[in-house]
Amino acid sequence: STLFRSSFHRSEKFPNHIFLGLYPGFAIVEIKETSKGCEFISRKQIKSIKGQIPKIRADHNGDLLCSTYHNGIYHIQFPDKNIENYKNTQEYLIISKNI
Repeated sequence: STLFRSSFHRSEKFPNHIFLGLYPGFAIVEIKETSKGCEFISRKQIKSIKGQIPKIRADHNGDLLCSTYHNGIYHIQFPDKNIENYKNTQEYLIISKNI
């Protein structure tokens, strides 16, 4: 299947990685800066994140908030400096005109 990038974020907590919001899904790309630019080392797709990710933002801890069009917001937490050790939770926002 074909993946399309819809957003990206480079975090201060993990400067050697780029977080990609895809259509569909989410991926982490490890990079290495060289004299000629950036070299891509590896890519890991997080399969539990569904839908298109149009925005990725970091909070004050360096954890990520990823918005989607139809699947709510994903909160990806990194409890330590190990990028392989993450916790993914999904939040839904319910907007009602009756409030």
